[in-house]
Amino acid sequence: MAKSARRRMGVEERREQLITVALDLFGSRSPEDVSIDEIAERAGISRPLVYHYFPGKQSLYEAALRRAADELSARFVEPREGPLGERLLRVMGRFFDFVEDHGPGFSALMRGGPAAAVGGGEVPHATGSARATIDDVRQAAYEQILAHLEVERPSARLALIVRSWVSLAETTALLWLDGHTVARGA
Repeated sequence: MAKSARRRMGVEERREQLITVALDLFGSRSPEDVSIDEIAERAGISRPLVYHYFPGKQSLYEAALRRAADELSARFVEPREGPLGERLLRVMGRFFDFVEDHGPGFSALMRGGPAAAVGGGEVPHATGSARATIDDVRQAAYEQILAHLEVERPSARLALIVRSWVSLAETTALLWLDGHTVARGA
């Protein structure tokens, strides 16, 4: 049986393809349960070619997290016009749109956070660069909320309340994803 002709991709296009595949896989299963062989197969390339673009699963995981983090952080930006409640509702609407549209990416991003259990395997996903990526998203949300509250130097109590609110939104979104694996929005 003849194989279908493969299209040759440029370096950036191939990297982006691998990141997309990784987001899908890492979002639906723990990173320890995803192999480079599986990523290569899904991308339609060889294992050595994956290693040509990424030195290991950890670097691919971190690139996937960075993409999800950048997309999510952009959702927090909201012009400071109109009533505060309406602005925050628009931001939360975009946040949950992201969660719905990019469930695997969001899941990969947030399940890799400090609250996630670190298992054995090649990807210690709650350490180093991955943790910094997750913290960047949380910090972006925190700063946007404070900006909308027009508070430059929050009290310790307000800082705790805002950080708790960000954490609650993350947890709620993950629970929502877990409960809507078959039909979101139904």
